[in-house]
Amino acid sequence: MATMLYFAKKIEKFQSLKKSTTWGISIEMFELYEKNLGVLGTGHIGQEIANKARHFGMNVLGMNRTGYEVEGFQKYIH
Repeated sequence: MATMLYFAKKIEKFQSLKKSTTWGISIEMFELYEKNLGVLGTGHIGQEIANKARHFGMNVLGMNRTGYEVEGFQKYIH
């Protein structure tokens, strides 16, 4: 989740502007809300990632080998 936020909010660009003390420049960012996230594996780690992504309003797609539905995913791919 931290990596997605890093790139969505263009943190690296803000850091370089801060170091160069350049202010007043507009940077276009994008929202994670209503974006799709595919999670490969719906085990414990996958469920935790899905839970965090849902808090950002993301659509979470889960893929597992067993075919069983697991709580926390809007859609499954088998």
